[in-house]
Amino acid sequence: MTETFIDLKYKTLLLLTAILLSSSVIFSAGSFLSPDEGENPDMITVIIHPFSIVVNSAEDLPDWGSYNDYPELIEPHIVFSYLSSNPLSRIDPEWEFEWAPEEAEDPADYDGGPQTGYGEGEWRSFSGRTLISIPSDTGMISVREVLKEGYLNFAGLTDEYPPAGSAQLYAHTDAYKYDNLERIYAPSDGETYFMVAFNLPLK
Repeated sequence: MTETFIDLKYKTLLLLTAILLSSSVIFSAGSFLSPDEGENPDMITVIIHPFSIVVNSAEDLPDWGSYNDYPELIEPHIVFSYLSSNPLSRIDPEWEFEWAPEEAEDPADYDGGPQTGYGEGEWRSFSGRTLISIPSDTGMISVREVLKEGYLNFAGLTDEYPPAGSAQLYAHTDAYKYDNLERIYAPSDGETYFMVAFNLPLK
């Protein structure tokens, strides 16, 4: 049976991802270490690996924030399983994300105010697979995406899927509600944690 173009496309994506995840190449980094600290037994390093998916229509948004057949752990195979079932959606590597230590405040306004742009204070931007250094007693890492102009907003702190749809962000084991803030709980030294955002262009 002859493979279609889409079959070949996703097999290629899966192969490239496997190569990426098995490599030691890190594309960006963020750290609390100062240059003269070097090795610090009170610090740990973890990797955050984001995926950003641009969907073709509101019907393609996965609706996991209502715990509707949601994945219990965000991993690459979850992302590529979604893409294989939604061939008009695509990965867009041009999106940025942010992370912050512990329970950082969500800068988005879900009551009609601004949601685009960067957070302030402890929020640190990154793109792509990122190595960060944090204190060993860190209980959680907060993550969000830097929402762009011209895309559907996040619905906010609701577990009911809005009729107009919502931008969506899921990280590690946190897949609840439709806000632009997720947590990576109990980060462990040397571990990799995955996150995925789904965004719909406004037409």
